[in-house]
Amino acid sequence: MAVRKLERLALGCMLAGFILCAQSSGDLTSLMLLLDEHDIQYDRSGANAAMFNSLLAFVDPYAVLLGTNRVNTNTKPPSVLTIEEWPDGILYTKLNGFHDMGTTSVTSRLRNWTTNDVAGAIIDLRGAGGDNLAATDALFGDIVEPDVTLYEIRNGLDDVVETHRSTLGPKVRGMPPLMLLIDKDTHGASETFVSVCATRENLMFVGSSTRGDSGLREHIALGESNTLYIATRWIVPAVGDRYDGTGVQPHIDIAAMR
Repeated sequence: MAVRKLERLALGCMLAGFILCAQSSGDLTSLMLLLDEHDIQYDRSGANAAMFNSLLAFVDPYAVLLGTNRVNTNTKPPSVLTIEEWPDGILYTKLNGFHDMGTTSVTSRLRNWTTNDVAGAIIDLRGAGGDNLAATDALFGDIVEPDVTLYEIRNGLDDVVETHRSTLGPKVRGMPPLMLLIDKDTHGASETFVSVCATRENLMFVGSSTRGDSGLREHIALGESNTLYIATRWIVPAVGDRYDGTGVQPHIDIAAMR
């Protein structure tokens, strides 16, 4: 991650040639000259599209090329799908992701733990995503000690551009055990939440490893008719391992038990 932009500058021009030439030591220009010299016909527009897609996948596997009429940043799904009180004092919450501040309803339930006999809580983050880091930070506010660095946001040169810290307000005391359900589709702000929780006590992850995508994406105009949704910054947890490319590992791997 520390050399993302350097990779784009140094490897961008030669990547397509590397892919097409595979084990050859020649560059893209040499290959095209060779094809012309031997009258080997190929679809040039198709080759250009393949090189574009290969370079984009190399820089950001989750980048998306959109037409300008397909960009809609206003519609957000609800963050909380359900909050249920199960038998034996278990509180179950299913999150769709951190899309809005609706996760404050989960925070209010956390506070109720101090006065109610709750044996434990489950937050189901399977398939959850979202891009609202403010909502993520708000949920951290009740379970992380005050004024602690949670994570950093870094650019492609690995420079820190933002530092997110826990709030200074009162915390939930006497929190019961907390279980997070995760899987390969846990991504975005939800994966950030899991990565920071990974170093906390009294927490358990059950399921399978998360997506492994720490990128923060934005819409960038590409020409007159396209928009590229691509990662321009990356999240790095303050404590513990980076999860980009590997994901956050569960304490109990359901797949390994099958």
